[in-house]
Amino acid sequence: MQNLYRLCLIFSCLGLAANALDLELDGSFKSIMTHQRLRQIGVFPYDDSLVAEQRLRLKGSFTHSWLYLEVAKEASLNFRQPYRPTPAANQFAPESAWPARWVAIDEDNYQFIHRFDRLFAQLSFDSLQITIGKQAVSEGVGKIFNAVSQVPRQPLVLVDPEWSRPEDALSLVWNGPFTIETRYLPRTATQRKDNFHLRAKGTSSTGYDIALTTGKSDDKPYVGVETAGNLGESLLYAELVGYEQLGTDYLQWLIGLDHAISSKLRITLEAFYNGFGAVEKPYLFSAALHRSTPFRGRWYGGMVASWEATERLRITQWVVVNCADISSLWHLYSSYSLSNNTEFLLGQFLSVGDSRSEFGGKLPIIAGAEIGVPDLTYAAFKWYF
Repeated sequence: MQNLYRLCLIFSCLGLAANALDLELDGSFKSIMTHQRLRQIGVFPYDDSLVAEQRLRLKGSFTHSWLYLEVAKEASLNFRQPYRPTPAANQFAPESAWPARWVAIDEDNYQFIHRFDRLFAQLSFDSLQITIGKQAVSEGVGKIFNAVSQVPRQPLVLVDPEWSRPEDALSLVWNGPFTIETRYLPRTATQRKDNFHLRAKGTSSTGYDIALTTGKSDDKPYVGVETAGNLGESLLYAELVGYEQLGTDYLQWLIGLDHAISSKLRITLEAFYNGFGAVEKPYLFSAALHRSTPFRGRWYGGMVASWEATERLRITQWVVVNCADISSLWHLYSSYSLSNNTEFLLGQFLSVGDSRSEFGGKLPIIAGAEIGVPDLTYAAFKWYF
């Protein structure tokens, strides 16, 4: 608990300093209850688990002339059933280049984790903006899928991914007649060399934004093109990226349509081709070729539909379909605003597919052990201050 006391002391000092300096402090508290139906064999001692998470987020920002600093720290206290994995599962996600997550307490029934979610400095000079540190990185035009990233985006089954996952980077953005973005991403412990992104974006005579991209992602050089623009009352967007690794070329592309059917109903449709995916099932975890792509197959379709039922109630349906094995992952949730700064969520993740499909089945990780995407039911209360 010593780390929790230190965390409270730090933000208490920041609160006192806010009276004398140009500081802004805010935060949120979330209480989350989840029930998971674990789809597994030989990994956990039983198939169902209950988890209660208490998550505190505190953010401080400082602005002065051309300088902006932001720090956001999250602390989570998790109460759970003792279901530690029996075998040590392989880790395919690159670690952070700059470590910012610590497990202070790790017992069978509870765990205390704290991490820096944002920690960056931003310098702004006329048309030039420089940002260094742990920051949210906007990459590509996809809303459901992603073609270029240094690290995987949020896991497929995650309750309330309100803030974009940060990346460790040095970013430069120049806003002139067109926009140029450059980004240096230091290598992680599981990568051979540093990575980088370069993006040049402008607007064509037809009104469509067009961007050319190049760089290196997860140790693989790439080049790409992306576009987005209005098609009637809809937004049409597309992205094409080519990778090279050890003399082999890989292709990823996506195309999507975002349309407001009415003032209360909006729908997004997206198709995605994953050149790093396996042609046939089973999709072995050990065959992961690109850690920035969490999907295991080749062809996917996705949809997000959001309906504002009342001024306080919003219902959202999210679904991703593996078109090869016809398995799907569904996420239905409702959000009810209790007041201006409190909200209640109720949701369900559900996997559908046969025993060897990506979402409905179990994928082998080691001999005698298989695991798949869990079904998860959750309720969450959020308070902002």
